[in-house]
Amino acid sequence: MKNREVGMRTLIRASLAIALTVCPQFLHCQTASNQALAKSTVVTLTTAAAPAKPATESPSHLVLTKTISLDAVTTTFMGEPKCDSDGSFYLRNADRGLTISKFNSKGETVATFKANSSPDVPQVDGAGMFTVDPYGNVNQLVIPHSYDRDVFFYSKDGSYKSNVKLDVGGPWSPSLFVTLSAGNFMATGQKWDRTAKEYVPFTGIFSSDGTLLKELHLEDDEYIHESAARGDSRFVPGPISGGLNYAISRGKMELGEDGNVYLLR
Repeated sequence: MKNREVGMRTLIRASLAIALTVCPQFLHCQTASNQALAKSTVVTLTTAAAPAKPATESPSHLVLTKTISLDAVTTTFMGEPKCDSDGSFYLRNADRGLTISKFNSKGETVATFKANSSPDVPQVDGAGMFTVDPYGNVNQLVIPHSYDRDVFFYSKDGSYKSNVKLDVGGPWSPSLFVTLSAGNFMATGQKWDRTAKEYVPFTGIFSSDGTLLKELHLEDDEYIHESAARGDSRFVPGPISGGLNYAISRGKMELGEDGNVYLLR
């Protein structure tokens, strides 16, 4: 993907592009949208000019080059694999995401990352998305048995290192998460609105110590919130959703090689 690309093609019916330029003093937001249900959001986080990459042609079709068998004890995993620069890949186990398995290019298990191995957090209810840097260090979004929402840091061998709390000033339920190149974080989900006494969409950028740096207000926040509040079955499972909104929880968020964050709702 080219550095200057600010759009993303999707298989859904419409798209929403949001470009955010991060500077030391402020964030600037420009938007363009329509009223369709499914939307794709491109969040552009620019911290420095990157060298232009030579243009390459995409292959007209994909060819299967290799098939490997995993030596994993479990055969059920969640989500898509992550990769590092050594060719290893990582999969989240279907144990509420509490375990991440690392495999080498032969399919051999070489490390496991366990959210319930932390001596700092006595009880963990579940774990969500995770990121892997080129060196094999893993960061994972974790849900303790409390109102805290944490990021756990692991070494490349799977051992637990430390954690930070993503602090939004009150209860919230994050769904999607990425680690930015500077060590900061971006997460989206729903937070509790004390005045309205309900959960509302939330997207924020956090520092490396979990401090909220900037809350981002995306253009479709109000639309998906109102649809969920009406009990629209496309957005919530029932009249009492407990902060769940399919438009967020079933979305995707990825940090691209161009330094941009791509958010799909």
